[in-house]
Amino acid sequence: MKQIRKFSKAELEKAGIPKNVQMVVSKKCQLATRGGYCNVPRGGETLELIEYDIGDVLSIIDIFSALRLEIKVLGGNISDNRPAFMAIIDRMNKRDVNYAITDNAINRATIMEAIDRYGVKGFVFSLDSLKSQPKFGHLPGKDLGGCSTIKSKAALELIPEIRDSVDYLAVNTIIHAINLEQIVPIVKYCTEELAGTIVNLCPIICGSLPGEHEKNLYIFRVPTETVLSYVLQEKHKTRFAQLMDELIELKESGCTIGVPVEYLELLKENTCGKFTWNCGDLKECPILRLFPDGTFGVCSDLVGSDMYRAGLTPFNLLSTNDHVYTEQDKQRNNKGGVIGFTAKLTAEDLARNFAKINEAWLADRDRLLCCQKSGCVWSNILIAWIYQQKGYGTLSATKKNL
Repeated sequence: MKQIRKFSKAELEKAGIPKNVQMVVSKKCQLATRGGYCNVPRGGETLELIEYDIGDVLSIIDIFSALRLEIKVLGGNISDNRPAFMAIIDRMNKRDVNYAITDNAINRATIMEAIDRYGVKGFVFSLDSLKSQPKFGHLPGKDLGGCSTIKSKAALELIPEIRDSVDYLAVNTIIHAINLEQIVPIVKYCTEELAGTIVNLCPIICGSLPGEHEKNLYIFRVPTETVLSYVLQEKHKTRFAQLMDELIELKESGCTIGVPVEYLELLKENTCGKFTWNCGDLKECPILRLFPDGTFGVCSDLVGSDMYRAGLTPFNLLSTNDHVYTEQDKQRNNKGGVIGFTAKLTAEDLARNFAKINEAWLADRDRLLCCQKSGCVWSNILIAWIYQQKGYGTLSATKKNL
């Protein structure tokens, strides 16, 4: 496989390229049907590149490698598709990408095969509760239920087996109204007994965003009566703020918490009752979000109607004044693994091309409506923004426990 030219850090900084991309390869998950908690919003509405030609996905990885982006592969659950899972890991390793793959830890044999055959740089699992471990059964509160319980148990069993073989290991932990007393034990357990496994924290997000004709543009955990019992409300604010202070103290003492102190401070005033932070004041897109059809979107589960209609993809970044990256180029790329025009691109070309994506993100009417009517504290967006100000990508920063 031929080499590609990677842009220098100075060129990327001049062009304003973010340091992170979240690559949603598939929204399909075999576990999703086994529990009411798991929700894959807008699933099945768009084609998935891996179902048609894995070559396009590999070409996109080549582009992200040239841009030195840190990649978090999201789902769905990509290890359900073993051939695609193996091909993506192989390509990212060959391109020396800094990456981590989110997974539900259920497909143990496939995961172990990937580690043995290729080596995997990073995994992120789910861990919302320790109660599957006998010595933690006494902890107050309960789990989110559904597949959250299954995933937490699977992660606790798998991590000790692979800890010495995978450099970056992390868990995503959802803070909700009924597991507040489990968060500190989870952090201490991951730091001490799981050998510094990183804990990414995010409060539970629940809600919808009605657009034109009352169509929901964004749905994450439909607010049923059961789900609402887990939502952090005004009555939880005092305890929640105390918890944030405890977490800050733990992080400053060396516990492996995968969010910056600035994020924990922000949560104290922007979480319980109503989310009051939104991305409306940002002047730049802080993190790229790629959906399974290969197009960029607005954020976690808001595709963005304007961005979707614009059809902006990673291939747009490879255009120069003399050439627009075409379907023929992609086909050649798929056969030879070569980014044909990377070497000709200048920082000015890249800045001009990224400006189109950034402007589309800033102007997207769905995003602006979300900022007007709603708020959020999505950890992926906020910590990418915070760490970028410090000159780091999220994976690099959390690995250093910054």
